[in-house]
Amino acid sequence: MFIQVMQGPCTRRDDLRAAVDAWHTDVGGAAGWLGGTFGFTDDDQFIGVVRFESQELAMANSDRPEQGAWAEKFMAAFDGPSSSTTAPT
Repeated sequence: MFIQVMQGPCTRRDDLRAAVDAWHTDVGGAAGWLGGTFGFTDDDQFIGVVRFESQELAMANSDRPEQGAWAEKFMAAFDGPSSSTTAPT
């Protein structure tokens, strides 16, 4: 399994939730996608964990044009810089 962790400041929770929900209709069907867990901390930090079967399948998803278009909308909902880390599990 391979995970990607996304984190960043966000006070526009509804906008970010809408972006996460839109992934299923705008991008969904990524090969190897196993699911994701998302939420907000009390101090307005978004944390999301996305799971894929392998790093190769996660990277193949990242290379899809529709994923790139969605990621731009997703990143626009943050209040400032966000980070993304990856790790095999």
